[in-house]
Amino acid sequence: MEPGPKKIRSCPVKVEQQIITVYNLLSEKDKRLYLAVEAVKLPRGGISYLSTLVNCSRTIIHDGLTELKAPELIPVSSIRATGI
Repeated sequence: MEPGPKKIRSCPVKVEQQIITVYNLLSEKDKRLYLAVEAVKLPRGGISYLSTLVNCSRTIIHDGLTELKAPELIPVSSIRATGI
């Protein structure tokens, strides 16, 4: 057995493409929340699977999961100010 996170069975290619397409259309905050919602649907190893799929840090998904559990932590402003 290989060390590290458990590899899960991947989604169908069409679903993976849809996840990537939607992810790329979202703001940073919405990306975190979207990936968190998708991760909740997947079994153990889902966070690693999603982070590899969309090429983002697992920390981003963990931050989204934290925000989902405590909605008051979700930033009110949706996008950073210009130039920051």
